[in-house]
Amino acid sequence: MVQIKPQDADRFLSRPDPGIRVVLLHGSDTGLISERAAAFAKTVLGQSDDPFALVKLDSAEIASDTGRLADEANTIALFGGTRAIWVKVAGNRPI
Repeated sequence: MVQIKPQDADRFLSRPDPGIRVVLLHGSDTGLISERAAAFAKTVLGQSDDPFALVKLDSAEIASDTGRLADEANTIALFGGTRAIWVKVAGNRPI
């Protein structure tokens, strides 16, 4: 596990290490977290035209279907290439 300092986050997210498969963004500034997540997803997905390459889930969806996150993580992209899963955790829902 690697921890990136807040001042280095934008640099890392713009050129992520391909060996890192999971990135956790957290903090009290939800607007900044959302902006960084969107920029990171765009960087990872590149110019992909696949509408299913980015999957957005929230904690309510994962709590109601406990296998959903694992299913999405193991799904192969429809047109090949990279997929990204964006999980937004709100409130105190366990996932």
